[in-house]
Amino acid sequence: MKKIVRNILKFLIPLCCGIAIFWALYSRLDMEQIARILQSEIKYGWIILSMIVGVVSHIVRAMRWQLQLRALGNPVSFRTLTNAIFGTYAMNLLFPRLGEVWRCGYVARREDMSFTLLLGSVVSDRLMDTVSVICLIIAVFFLQMHVLLDFLKQYPMIEETIFSIVSSPYPYVFILLFVGAMIWLFKQKKEYRWIEKVKGMLRPIFRFADCEVWTYDFAPHDVGRYPYAWGQVYGRSDEENKRFRSDNQFVYPPYYMYPSGSNVYGLRDQMPVEECGNMLIMTAMVCRMEQNVSFALPYMETLKKWREYLIRYGADPGEQLCTDDFAGHLSHNTNLSVKAIMGIEGYAQIAALAGEKDEAKKYHKIAADMAADWEKRAKADDHYQLVFGEGKKDTWSLKYNLIWDKLWKSGLFSDEVYEKELAYYKKKANRYGTPLDSRAAYTKSDWILWCAAMDNTAALIQPVAAYLKETTTRVPFSDWYQTDSGMYCYFIARSVQGGIFMPMLAEQIK
Repeated sequence: MKKIVRNILKFLIPLCCGIAIFWALYSRLDMEQIARILQSEIKYGWIILSMIVGVVSHIVRAMRWQLQLRALGNPVSFRTLTNAIFGTYAMNLLFPRLGEVWRCGYVARREDMSFTLLLGSVVSDRLMDTVSVICLIIAVFFLQMHVLLDFLKQYPMIEETIFSIVSSPYPYVFILLFVGAMIWLFKQKKEYRWIEKVKGMLRPIFRFADCEVWTYDFAPHDVGRYPYAWGQVYGRSDEENKRFRSDNQFVYPPYYMYPSGSNVYGLRDQMPVEECGNMLIMTAMVCRMEQNVSFALPYMETLKKWREYLIRYGADPGEQLCTDDFAGHLSHNTNLSVKAIMGIEGYAQIAALAGEKDEAKKYHKIAADMAADWEKRAKADDHYQLVFGEGKKDTWSLKYNLIWDKLWKSGLFSDEVYEKELAYYKKKANRYGTPLDSRAAYTKSDWILWCAAMDNTAALIQPVAAYLKETTTRVPFSDWYQTDSGMYCYFIARSVQGGIFMPMLAEQIK
């Protein structure tokens, strides 16, 4: 019943407002005169043309807005944006300029987007309108200078007023103060602009995880190739996917076009613990930097589901793929277990910022207990193993996921872990860096820099710098290379190289 009443009011209130506006405008006018004008003095062809031009202008504005949002990594339905634009001008008739805020709220609700991001795009849109108008005014000013001069000659008082304003120092002081304020504000915001990029990367994954075709209780590895989030390309089920494959064998339809219940994605090639940990850690980091949980709130149920997955499987991951398994699947990965622990701690951090103290305390304790158990089971003599299990003391790996415990000062892992691991990395280092683990001589430059961010010296960074200087492979900075020969393995100029800035982040949030 409440829903019915709400829907009736949703249409009735705007209708009543429209009737009230028309009555206020036309109640005191001579209706006979208006009828006479409508019958004899109006050229309806021009009115129809102007209406067509007005409709087209609104559609073009919607297209322009769509391009803006797509550039920000948020593809939005053109229909939704068009409805929002038309609604904006209707709302402005009732409450001038309130329509701009209304359209942001409308799109945010329909498309599950950030209201702040939408409002920012509208501000930038209007700013460009203002710049365009200013440019046109300047152009007209110079092109019609003679007309202006003739006008001023006819009205010398106006000329004197303009001259007094131009010669006064106050306008220039105001302009300087305004520009200075804008520069200061820009510098204040610039420091954390990267947070918006992180949020823009996370939102499509949250949306994809909520689609019918994603049937797992863990986070997906990806949502498709840039710039279209059309569906995961990693771990696709070939058998099921033959039905949807395009002629060129590479382009697939958007994930929302797959029938409900389709077995599109194979389990073996997923990264369950890896991606659950990543999503919880990154979401927690966003909330910590912003000191609020507004970004996380729409996705809390999903985050709780991934938290529970990490609690069930993160203490000792089974045979799961992770981002570093270039040598194949690895069971009982200790570094992967660290990521799971930090993912659970990430949820505790979000809960703490939300004011849920009992919830935060509960999951912090779970993470701390898992960390204590990890130290016992992974411990070798002077380091910690690559995998859990007896007879594995000669194995080792870069435990780069420990960085989050260090940055957050959560105290989950003891000082002994850091002291032993960092000393061992230096001991095992080759000319161009410390190998990723005991299975091969190759390494990952991004993960070495994560480990370096836990150390107070440049001992782990210098070999990477030597690789850049001395490698004979003439390719862009490869994140995967051989530590003994300095030859790159395969990857070049990948976005994961953003990880090399971890020491800078560590300095920033001290």
